[in-house]
Amino acid sequence: MSFAIKKFPFVSLDIETRNLTPTQAEFAAQFLKHHPSTKDEEKKAAQIAAKKAALSDRGALNDASEIACIGLWTASEPAPIVLHTFAFDGEIEGVAHASYATEKDMLVAFAEMMNEACDDQTEVVVANAGFDLPRMRYAAAIRNRVVVPEIIKPRSVNPIYDVLYMAGKYFLVGSGSEFNLSLDDLVKHCRITTGKVVSGAEVPGMIEREEYEEVITYNAVDALVTGKAYQILTGR
Repeated sequence: MSFAIKKFPFVSLDIETRNLTPTQAEFAAQFLKHHPSTKDEEKKAAQIAAKKAALSDRGALNDASEIACIGLWTASEPAPIVLHTFAFDGEIEGVAHASYATEKDMLVAFAEMMNEACDDQTEVVVANAGFDLPRMRYAAAIRNRVVVPEIIKPRSVNPIYDVLYMAGKYFLVGSGSEFNLSLDDLVKHCRITTGKVVSGAEVPGMIEREEYEEVITYNAVDALVTGKAYQILTGR
């Protein structure tokens, strides 16, 4: 599918990731470390073993896991757009989506779209800049050897607006709230209706069960509400 893209004044981004495959888990395990203060060799080994076991539960958060889909939205588009690697091409009401054979193909298409639709004034909007942006850069440059879109390159001139950090630090009262706010909480504060019935932690399992339409919809909604929250916080 091709998209008629207008210039983006801002773009809200959200990704969903897959569970680690056994090969990816072995790759990730080589980077696991014991606690720096641990001296006993058996305790060191036990700490590493515990972290390795945890990869099966939280592996989708690891750099080695693949990005399954990228959701994006901007005010100039009538619906959120999702690029994904699922064998699904059915219509989804209120969502434009396109399927790619591999993560690399999806990332190439994403970069082409961003470089066409964005300029150095386009604001990048995310909910947790410390996850989505590094994961996209790693997947593109390190794992797949493809170009990182200009707007999310390290030290890009494009401004980055993390709705969770900004809302927690400047709009809500409470010690450390900028580090504890979830997107679901922010959506409730902003009174944005989402219709979401699953949590992000469920998504890797949904992908394994081939619940592709539900995952695409979830990704689209997260990108949309992130953008809506940005509009409310900035008055745009």
